[in-house]
Amino acid sequence: MQPVESPSSGKRPESVVYCRLPSDKIAVFFGRDLLPLLDPSGDPSLLDSVAQMREHLAAELGFLCPGVRFRDTEVEPSHGYRIEVQESAVAEGVVYLDRLLALGSPEQLALLDGLACTDPTYGVPCLWIARDLQEEAEGLGCLLVEPIGVILTHLTEVIRSHAAELLGRGEVDVLLDTVKKNKTLGGLVKQLIPDPLPVYEVQEVFRNLLKERVSLRDMASILEALIEKAPLTKDPERLTEFVRAALSDSICQEYLDNQGAINALVLEPDVEQSIETLLRKFLPIPSEMGREILQTLSEQVETLSQQGIQPILLSSAPARPVLRKLTEPSLPNLVVLSRSEIPPEIVVNCIFR
Repeated sequence: MQPVESPSSGKRPESVVYCRLPSDKIAVFFGRDLLPLLDPSGDPSLLDSVAQMREHLAAELGFLCPGVRFRDTEVEPSHGYRIEVQESAVAEGVVYLDRLLALGSPEQLALLDGLACTDPTYGVPCLWIARDLQEEAEGLGCLLVEPIGVILTHLTEVIRSHAAELLGRGEVDVLLDTVKKNKTLGGLVKQLIPDPLPVYEVQEVFRNLLKERVSLRDMASILEALIEKAPLTKDPERLTEFVRAALSDSICQEYLDNQGAINALVLEPDVEQSIETLLRKFLPIPSEMGREILQTLSEQVETLSQQGIQPILLSSAPARPVLRKLTEPSLPNLVVLSRSEIPPEIVVNCIFR
């Protein structure tokens, strides 16, 4: 924080007022070897590509994420980069501007010469290969990614993962102002804000949805659910569950397999019944019970993730938010759905664990 100096004197005043300028919500720091990416005349231009990425994410998430600030700094190694959200480092990676990133099976990659590494976004083994090996790599069936594409893919996934943190009051105000201008939806906002719900509680519901990667696109269903349920409760967590029920069709569409079914892990019936009994008595899950659930789920989630399958846990509606809180710290990629969120026409293949 910088002190504010008196305009009439070069000396520091006895009473110092400290102020902090708004920080960059999203910042990417580049090592010196990556500085050519900041050239606006580059082809493709990194800045133009980020603008397109933000438009794509706005359509996906339902709100326009903050702008991205790029900075040159002493990142090590010199071909490395660091992504920060709200001034906290959340991700890092390396790219080689004179090479291409090759993604493929271990057998395919073994036939190529290159610098072995791990994909910074998805954590899978890959190779940085010389550009003159492009034709050979494509012939083997490898997916090739330009350095700028590697950074953009990583940045996109970081924004998805931190969307709830990035939805500040300013973003909410812009979103609601846009909704108000819609002839159909404008009246819904007036019915909801500030009575029966103030805007900060609406923001909490929006954030709760984004934490679990539920889009804000269907604003009509979200607002209608809040208008209907706000007279019953002002608790953002309970309101979030009501909104999720209203969005059940779109939520489930994200997790259908090629046959239109959902494949989900399910707790043993006696375990789920124990959780519901505790909830009725307003008691927390005992630590030992929580550890056992997490240990069992961790093994299954790891197995499914290695197979490229999205891990999903199915539970009763009352238990869903509790299980989500339990699993979020150690299993952030585990999707927790309630049975009431599954439309009757969707087949569910359950695995008891």
